[in-house]
Amino acid sequence: QVLHLNVRRAETSRAAMAPKIAKRPAGGKLAPEPKKARSNPRFAGVKDAIAQAEDLSEECREMLTVMVQGCLGTAPDKRHDIQKHGAAMINEVMHAVQAKLEAAVTAAQSQQATIEGSKGIREERLRSAQASQVEADAAVHTRIQANTAATEATVAPMSLLSEKKQALKKEEQRANKATKEKAKYETALNEDFAALKTGTGDAKKSFKALTPILKSLELDTSLMKALPGALQQEPTARGAFENTVVEELEKTLTGKVQALTAELEECAAKQSSCASEAAAAQASLDSLREVEAQSAAELAKAIEIQEKLNAEVAAASKAVASMESELEQAKEEVAAKAAELEHYKTYSMGCLAKLEEVTPPEVPLPEVTDTA
Repeated sequence: QVLHLNVRRAETSRAAMAPKIAKRPAGGKLAPEPKKARSNPRFAGVKDAIAQAEDLSEECREMLTVMVQGCLGTAPDKRHDIQKHGAAMINEVMHAVQAKLEAAVTAAQSQQATIEGSKGIREERLRSAQASQVEADAAVHTRIQANTAATEATVAPMSLLSEKKQALKKEEQRANKATKEKAKYETALNEDFAALKTGTGDAKKSFKALTPILKSLELDTSLMKALPGALQQEPTARGAFENTVVEELEKTLTGKVQALTAELEECAAKQSSCASEAAAAQASLDSLREVEAQSAAELAKAIEIQEKLNAEVAAASKAVASMESELEQAKEEVAAKAAELEHYKTYSMGCLAKLEEVTPPEVPLPEVTDTA
């Protein structure tokens, strides 16, 4: 309860209790000041208590301190109303300080009890965190194995895809080469050879253009020797032998074109097959990579949970380990608060109690009779 002081009345009390100033006598000399009464040592205990009333303003504490001697220096049964009022305010303040000190002791005892009661809770929290940590470790181990398996599962499809791509590239290169070869032999057959066979154009020039093709055909030696004369001879001038040589060359060139055509068809079929197999291998690899990515995400999540639980276990372990230290500090706090309260009750409140004692009535001395 906050103490509300009537400042005006308190100031009046201070004025009423202030020492009177002696008036100067007619002779001009001041009368000698009376000796000051010795201050009661119990006032110090009361003033110390008032200084602890932190809920009051500094002005109020100073005012009450000044009022101590004037109000409590007189026995309760001999105080006038202003002194009684001041003593009541001092009593109220001192009991409020005691209540505050008692509340501090209670709070310290409650804190000690809380720490003592938390032992089981802290230990259970540590056991629970450790159990969860074991599960998290197992989950991480499982996820690592799954992720490793998912990664290894992509190895074969990656190798197969690379193989099919290489095969497809090889067939494309083979087809390109065959296409060029076919065009070369078709040109030789349909232009240079046709001109020589029919005797049109410049026979010497046409034979010169055809010569590289003839060398690439790896013809029989006798046929190669007969070709220049047979091909450059006028068709009408050729005999049976020369016509046979020309026909044989025509068959060879036609066969070469046909072989290259067949090779291109084979290349096209193999390219189609390789492309299909490469697409299938790519699709399989993509699917397995999705599984691998999902597995990696699950592993990362498991590791995150593991790290969180590791932190919880560390914190719970620290809480258990620090409990004894916290409990010791709490006990010391209780002892300190209790000692402070006991000192206050013994010293400050003890001083107040003595100052509040009623003056015992004077007992008259027995009369002495003269027996002489």
